Amino acid sequence: MSSLPKNGLLKSNGVLFYLIENYRIRKMGSCVAFNCINRCSKKIPGTTFHRFPKDETLKNVWVKAIRRANWVPSKFSRLCSKHFPEEMIDRTSLSCVRLRENAVPSIFDCPSHLQKVVRLRKLPTRAVFEPAQ
Repeated sequence: MSSLPKNGLLKSNGVLFYLIENYRIRKMGSCVAFNCINRCSKKIPGTTFHRFPKDETLKNVWVKAIRRANWVPSKFSRLCSKHFPEEMIDRTSLSCVRLRENAVPSIFDCPSHLQKVVRLRKLPTRAVFEPAQ
């Protein structure tokens, strides 16, 4: 879509994307982690929202940590500070809270039925065969 309609009427869903792209209209975001209810509009003190890294390898590490099947982050995807250990968050500046370099989310409130259970297998015992008489 190259320009807005001359009569000012918005006729297609592509217009919203056009407005977001060209006029930097921001959607009210929410944390993309499973079972997280933090929203950008709630203004919870101490909670900050962070974009996914541009570095593809670090972005893939974040996606694996989130554990959402068949999900790809968009440029609007955000993760709240609740999912990062405090030592990975740089709060030294009063005006800007940043994640430290190579920070990876590791704190998730995942239901027990969705958590990966690691079970140790018993080692197989050797069967001892005696010759038949």
